[in-house]
Formats: sequence, structure tokens, C-alpha cells
Amino acid sequence: MAICLWPGLPGLWLRGRWSSLAVAMGFATLLNLALASSFLWPDLAGWAFPLVAWPVLAGLWMLSFWHSRKAFVEDRRHESASPDDDALFIQAQTEYLKGHREASHRLLTRRLNDSPRDLESRLLLATLLRRDRRSEPARHQLDTMRRIDGWQVWQREIECELALLTEPPVDHNNDQPQPEPEPVAENHESAASGR
Repeated sequence: MAICLWPGLPGLWLRGRWSSLAVAMGFATLLNLALASSFLWPDLAGWAFPLVAWPVLAGLWMLSFWHSRKAFVEDRRHESASPDDDALFIQAQTEYLKGHREASHRLLTRRLNDSPRDLESRLLLATLLRRDRRSEPARHQLDTMRRIDGWQVWQREIECELALLTEPPVDHNNDQPQPEPEPVAENHESAASGR
């Protein structure tokens, strides 16, 4: 909940939104200007600037805290109410194992739209994209995983997927039959004379 104390930080930290970065930087700039013009250089922006800046900062902070807290609580409630979401992931996994990649892709996309921090769904989607030879989207999913808290649990799998992405694709349709090795004839006479 402490993440809600700085305007823009929840959206930046949890969702990676650029708009949240702009809000956080704008608030920091305004706060620094208000501090500098109030305490360090009172003549910097004139005597009226601090009188306007501090109430504006307080209002922005309260509004941002209220909005961030509300969004944070709703996100947590949505993530904790996951029996349907788990069913969606299981269904996507089942479709993937049946070879129905398009259906699995749709289900995983729906799951990630609802819960973008779901590492298991993101890893399965990256695997599916890699198998469909869509290496850039697969790499994007793996990079996104590394920005989500708890990704270290899946570090080994992420590294394996990245390694598979760098290997040249194998065309199983053009496999040439390998010639069978020639049987080695045993020479019983030489074996008998060597005794």
C-alpha cells in the first residue's frame, strides 16, 4: 500500500505505463520547484508561486492517493478472485497440448488482459509463439516476464526458451533418412589365432 504514496508510482511499477512515468516526473518537478522557491531561493519564481504550488501539490497528492489506492485494491481483488482465471489457464493449456494453438493463443491473451502479471500464462504464450516461429513476440513475452516480481522462480525456463529462440529452426518435413550403419563382420579366424 505504500506504493500509493507517490503519484504515478503504482501504474509505473505494476503496469509499466508511460503515462504514469509522466505523472511521477511531473509531480517530482513541481515538488522540487515548490521546495526551491519556498526555502532556497524565494525570489526564484516570485512570492505568489509557493502560495499556489503547495495547495496544488496537496490536492494532486490526495487525488492521486485516493485513485491509486482504489485501483490497487481492485487489482488485488481481481487477482485473488482467480478460480475462473485458473480455469481459463487450464483450458488454454489443454488446447495447447491438443495442438490447437490458435485457441490456446486466444485464451492466453484473454487471461493476460485480465491478469498481466500471470507468469505461467506468459511463459506458455512465449512457448506457443516460439513454436509458431514468431521469435520477436516470444522474446517480448520473456522480457516482460523479467520485469514482473517473482520471475526468478521461472528463470531456468526463461533461459531455456531464450536458448531455443536463438537456435536455427529445424524443418522436420525435409528430414533425410539416415543410412543405417554397416554391420561389423567378426573375423573368427583372427580371433582364434590371437589366443
